Amino acid sequence: MKTLRTLTMVAALTMLIEPANAGFIMTINQTGSGLSFSGNGSINTTTFTPFLLNTPSIALLDVQANLAFVAVNTASNLDEYNMVSSGPASFGPGGFSTGPTASVVGIFIFQQDTPTLGAMDLPAGYVSGTPLPAVSATWAGATYAGLGITPGNYTWTWGTGQTADSFELVIVPAATPEPSSLVLLGTAAAASAGFGGWIRRRRAYSVAA
Repeated sequence: MKTLRTLTMVAALTMLIEPANAGFIMTINQTGSGLSFSGNGSINTTTFTPFLLNTPSIALLDVQANLAFVAVNTASNLDEYNMVSSGPASFGPGGFSTGPTASVVGIFIFQQDTPTLGAMDLPAGYVSGTPLPAVSATWAGATYAGLGITPGNYTWTWGTGQTADSFELVIVPAATPEPSSLVLLGTAAAASAGFGGWIRRRRAYSVAA
């Protein structure tokens, strides 16, 4: 009986000492007027490798589903990290698309480069495990079909034990059928210079790795 009480006390103390790894969750919703992006949470960067720190960036609202790439980013300075991560290689068949940035709030960029390597951009000076500024944006006129996005829950993980964490992308199924005649503005031909530089750095790192 004494042993049971001891084990119970140890388990309770462990729960108090070890915080839950809540991670960062981004949600994409398709509405009648377009797509809405929202995200909040924290990131444990303990196992990340700094790649470029305090780097200036332009505003971005970009998606490339077939490379598991999403960027919701205000014009600000970023810390870019490489990471050993695992998760889906894509969240749909769509190629690169760039959207309007007027409504963008916050900073979060992620891409799964290879089955075991990813990359993430966070606000410059971000302290591991602290709450990130909320992320939000509206992409007027966009649809899942137009961007080649497949609804579902996608999760990427990294670290173990105290360093374990995750990024979850929740793409909520559309409530109504999408009009077949809707043409999405902003295609790969309109790719921003900021994204071009980012993806070139990612590919160079992946080849080197």
